Amino acid sequence: MRRWLILAVVASFGVFLEGAAPAQSSTVADTLRGVRFGNHVTYERAVLDLGTRDAPAESVPYYRWSRIDGNTVVRVRLPSVDHTLTAGGKGLGVGISRYYVVRTRHGHNLFVDFILTKSAGPVNVFYLDHPARIVVDVPASGGDNSYPGATFGERMVLMQPRAEHEVGPENFMITGYGRPFEAQGLWRLKNADGRVVDKGSFRTSDWSEAWGRISLTVDYPDSLSGKKGVLEVGEISPHDGSFDGVSVPLSFR
Repeated sequence: MRRWLILAVVASFGVFLEGAAPAQSSTVADTLRGVRFGNHVTYERAVLDLGTRDAPAESVPYYRWSRIDGNTVVRVRLPSVDHTLTAGGKGLGVGISRYYVVRTRHGHNLFVDFILTKSAGPVNVFYLDHPARIVVDVPASGGDNSYPGATFGERMVLMQPRAEHEVGPENFMITGYGRPFEAQGLWRLKNADGRVVDKGSFRTSDWSEAWGRISLTVDYPDSLSGKKGVLEVGEISPHDGSFDGVSVPLSFR
């Protein structure tokens, strides 16, 4: 009798735990199948459709979200999702200007960055099952996202440092994501005269299926201390050898 009582308690406790968070379905969601947008007049809705490459999933796996970079970005982390059928695109401009699907630095899973408009208000993120969806609702107004925006290029997005920021002393972080050819990227520093005074290379975590994460520390020469200069992040064009990327003016401590 005691054994059956214990089993009943354990079974009921297991049901409680399963209901406490999004559950895995028989079709495990390992792929972001698409991102779609809807204009609801006072807010913009983005819907992340989850499943496999062949079919939608029934239940949403574990995920996390936060607002980052001066509240200018909503980041939805998908720890169990490692494939995507979309790499990014434009929002409707009501609350979301664009989005990027990015592979994390260790290369196993993905996150999605939604770039918000300057007036976007408080964000609401929730999930729906049957089929599996994550919903991001962004009001068209009510916010003040006046923090300087990231720098966007065709194949490179620089989140930090922001344009006209002061960096240093001695070094600073470069973060963002890109899709340079074969994941090989280049950074370089120019002084106020436009001369390259330092440069280096990096690898992104992806370049074909999704955007690849960039995170590195750059040491700058003493000749830039107390002066202005320009950071360039991108790649050398395989076609003509020219530099292709983004440029950010900075002040160096």
